[in-house]
Amino acid sequence: MILFEGINYYAVIVSTIVYYFIGFIWYTLLFGGIWERETGVSMKSQGKPQLWAMFGQFISTLLFTIGIAIILRLYGTYGITEGIYISTLITVFFVIPINSGNLFFTGRKKLFLLDVCERATGSLVIGIILGLWK
Repeated sequence: MILFEGINYYAVIVSTIVYYFIGFIWYTLLFGGIWERETGVSMKSQGKPQLWAMFGQFISTLLFTIGIAIILRLYGTYGITEGIYISTLITVFFVIPINSGNLFFTGRKKLFLLDVCERATGSLVIGIILGLWK
């Protein structure tokens, strides 16, 4: 398929792994307690890691990264500046609106900020890696 041509899949895999690691640190070491309180999910009571959930989140992260790579490729010639620009646009026009339910329907401002900031950080890192390693 033409849509997937010209994408650096090594950069996509590295970006996915780096973003997945950021998410792990974000939702465990940095803000795990806040996330547990806001969602009502306790990772300690789960006992063992939820492998299917972790696998599913990795696949979601991979798809998100491929999406950014496709947009950058469609953008044309790009580098780090364009990677940051596209990642910022994705955060403003997709990430924030998609996560707005936590703010508007449940009033969970902390969860909204926690999720949006993590995804904005991840998106920015993806844009930088893809921009540097085209």
